Amino acid sequence: MAEKYSLPPNAESLCNSMRALGYSFQAAVADVIDNSIAAGATKIELISPPIKDPDTAYLAILDNGHGMNRQELIKAMQLACKNPSQKREDNDLGRFGLGLKTASLSQCRELIVISLKNGAINIASWDLDEIKREQDWTLLLLDKEETEFQQIISQLKKYSSGTAVIWRRFDRLRTDTGFFETAFREYLSLTAEHLSLVFHRFLEGETKIPRISMELNGTRIKPKDPFIKSSLSSVQNVPIYIRQGKKPDFKDSVVVKSHTLPEQSMLTESDKKKMGLSGRTLSEDRGFYIYRRGRLIHWGGWLGLRKMTQASKLCRV
Repeated sequence: MAEKYSLPPNAESLCNSMRALGYSFQAAVADVIDNSIAAGATKIELISPPIKDPDTAYLAILDNGHGMNRQELIKAMQLACKNPSQKREDNDLGRFGLGLKTASLSQCRELIVISLKNGAINIASWDLDEIKREQDWTLLLLDKEETEFQQIISQLKKYSSGTAVIWRRFDRLRTDTGFFETAFREYLSLTAEHLSLVFHRFLEGETKIPRISMELNGTRIKPKDPFIKSSLSSVQNVPIYIRQGKKPDFKDSVVVKSHTLPEQSMLTESDKKKMGLSGRTLSEDRGFYIYRRGRLIHWGGWLGLRKMTQASKLCRV
């Protein structure tokens, strides 16, 4: 009979391996926001106060979702806390139960989660330095009276429930100029642009997709519209429904919509602003736009299915 031997992964080594998965700062923030949407949030705030010291700089991603009690928070902080084969709610954008942890720790050394539910505040933290010291999966459960994030707790208490994900001790941000705050503000600006595209259907409040409001330090993040649907010069063709198997209805169909955009010289300034071109050309982002439950997960390019032609340079599908 074979001998059974439990062999858990080395905590410090696995954490460092997960940090190298290739997240950009913008994509990591978007992955955290996926959890806010799954929690039923209608408002999401990105908060980062003026930076006096890079070591104390932080970014809080705060939402008014359903929040978590102590046990729910501990479960959420566990790696692979959900089985990918489990059935998910319709608004759940997660898959493997890793996004919150891997996305956050790809950018910083300390992840703090503060959650409000049923009037109670619960706080948990993954600190990579603590894991290194202990050489174990040591999750810190913090006292709300001792935490320095009283301002974030006060902000949370404006809502009946909600969660704040806080990143601190950034050690992966490139600061080419040597000035951390300048680089950090640039990252945040690029992140707002990224979110305005990735979650544009939520920000627009499209039919059957919950409307969500997002802010960066109090400034509303407005949706981009890659298809400028409101423009008279943009043409949307009849949608095609691709059914799975022999199901008689279209509930689980893949919906394919094609849009033909006008020549760039024909775009109004309003159209350009809605699209957020920012110096880019229309042909740079032509091709497929793929969504999962309303969330944009891929944009641009033809995925190797066809060679580019002059006629397709204004097409977005």
